[in-house]
Amino acid sequence: MSQNSLQREILIDQRVNSKKKSKGVAYLLWILAGGLGIHRFYLGEPVTGAILLVITLISFAFPPLLAVTVIWCLVDLFLIPSITNKHTEKLKLDARIEVLALEKMNSV
Repeated sequence: MSQNSLQREILIDQRVNSKKKSKGVAYLLWILAGGLGIHRFYLGEPVTGAILLVITLISFAFPPLLAVTVIWCLVDLFLIPSITNKHTEKLKLDARIEVLALEKMNSV
């Protein structure tokens, strides 16, 4: 591996590590406020987080919807690792694109 590619990989790793999400934090948010979708907001899934929040709030007026919230939260228990990994992979791709763009600008 050349010095240039090693520096590129170090830069990519630094950018990813500074922005990646923690599974531990996501699980803590799930435990504390799972029905409010806070863990989904944290993981960069604001649309599904908002939907879960709305369903939970509506379930106070229409209690059968509480079953949807409970099922969704149980499913999220198993989805948190894959959502976290997907977020990290997107960060890696974005960082690679950014580093390549910087290299291209510096070579001009």
